[in-house]
Amino acid sequence: MVSIVSNCDLNQAKNLSELEKKIFNTSWDPSWIREKINNQNAIYWIKKENDEIIGYLAIQFTGVDIEILGLGVLQNYRRKGYASDLMVTMMDYLKQYNYNKIFLEVRDSNNVAKALYSKFNFNRSGTRLNYYKDENAALYETSINNE
Repeated sequence: MVSIVSNCDLNQAKNLSELEKKIFNTSWDPSWIREKINNQNAIYWIKKENDEIIGYLAIQFTGVDIEILGLGVLQNYRRKGYASDLMVTMMDYLKQYNYNKIFLEVRDSNNVAKALYSKFNFNRSGTRLNYYKDENAALYETSINNE
């Protein structure tokens, strides 16, 4: 089941930060996560299995556009469609509003993620050199509501 985190205490923010760290070896600071969610500047969707959070998708509002801050699923739960479930939930949610585009960065070598984004009509729009410590980022974007 995918659910939205609409209110976040420090414990929940720590859990989200720890999940992100397990997936990517880096994470947002729990205080930052709590502040962004509670100020409605960001939304986190979480995927649970057996009461364990196994995946998440985080977005940030940037005026009339959206930036995906992170999308990840724990290693043991990958290749089960959970990232797609999170993407569908986000896209359905955003279609209710008047946002223009969704942007994201992804490691240039992450072909699995790039294939997922392409499945959801994201197109590569550029490259950000040395975005990660050891790698370039592929920039992707898509229009919301097929505009």
